[in-house]
Amino acid sequence: LLDPLGLQRPDVWITDCLDLYHASKGNAGRVSDTYEPLVGQLANSGHPLPHASLLQHPSESEIVRLAVGHHIPRLEREIQVCAPRRIITLGNAALRVVRHLAGAAHDVPKRLKADSSYGQAIHIEVAGRGVELLPLAHPAAPKQYQQAHRDWLLGVS
Repeated sequence: LLDPLGLQRPDVWITDCLDLYHASKGNAGRVSDTYEPLVGQLANSGHPLPHASLLQHPSESEIVRLAVGHHIPRLEREIQVCAPRRIITLGNAALRVVRHLAGAAHDVPKRLKADSSYGQAIHIEVAGRGVELLPLAHPAAPKQYQQAHRDWLLGVS
């Protein structure tokens, strides 16, 4: 994601709409079929492991509800501190949260589109700063968004 934009990890601030890890179905399955059997095997060994307790991954709407309800002040502070020129969202949940941060005065789409508008920058104001918003697909997005992302990469490379 960073290479085509001419960026390296020290150049960017990475954050998330939520500040707690939520396990995807795949990760939860791996914990269940790989880690939990070890818990049982080591229970009486003198070196027991705790049972895993991971939050289930919320739906897109739940991510947005939680972020808007509990994380807007944190996200605004982070934006003020890091003073970005560009905000890159990965997926519709992040895009919807930034849409909320930007307010009604800006034409931020409600959802990504897997068409020629994919990856087009939008100028917005967030936390009192003018920034360029670059809405991109989340790495786990459906195939049509992955294809739109590959097409976009060909255009920026």
